Amino acid sequence: MLGSPWSASVERGDDGALRVGGADVRQLAEEYGTPAYVLDELDLRARARVLRLVFQAAFAEIGTGIDVYYAGKAFLSVAVARWVADEGLLVDTATGGELGVALFAGVPGERIGLHGNNKSDAEIGRALDARVGRIVLDSLDEVDRVADAVARRSTSPARVMVRLTTGVHAGGHEYIATSHEDQKFGLSIAPPPGGGDSPAMTALLAVLARPELELIG
Repeated sequence: MLGSPWSASVERGDDGALRVGGADVRQLAEEYGTPAYVLDELDLRARARVLRLVFQAAFAEIGTGIDVYYAGKAFLSVAVARWVADEGLLVDTATGGELGVALFAGVPGERIGLHGNNKSDAEIGRALDARVGRIVLDSLDEVDRVADAVARRSTSPARVMVRLTTGVHAGGHEYIATSHEDQKFGLSIAPPPGGGDSPAMTALLAVLARPELELIG
């Protein structure tokens, strides 16, 4: 794996100037102004390729396949969407804007996912119209909203996944942890205090009850 946060081509020349992919950052600043994002296409492509190959090899050992998604929320532009798609990654989007960028970049709808915990009806509709590969349901409310949107369009069932809250705090800063209880993302697998189905199970059963939805994970 490529562990450094720096691009492999980042170096400091004999004159003390920082270079990225052979480009002197002083010249980049003069030409484009600051602040500026500087991306090394070759390095980004290499990292995307390594991640895809590593995960595919690991899952092949247990007799199954895997899709590797690039998280658009990290940084998404038309060029970046094209680069990662070229390297075999799918694109995960969390807003209508990100979805629009991925589509404009020419990423096929079936290789795009729609995530996010506050999807608007317009975003859901656009995702369905683009026939995205999967929509990640983040709440019980979204089950019916997505199913109803499919019904209005009379299209084939939407491929959906349910985001689970596992109660596992995997480390890192607590402000960005997303799998523990008492946070806004996903549906808990823990049963309520009074007993009965967990929110996650309730959502799964609701998905299975709607013919407009195809549960894939």
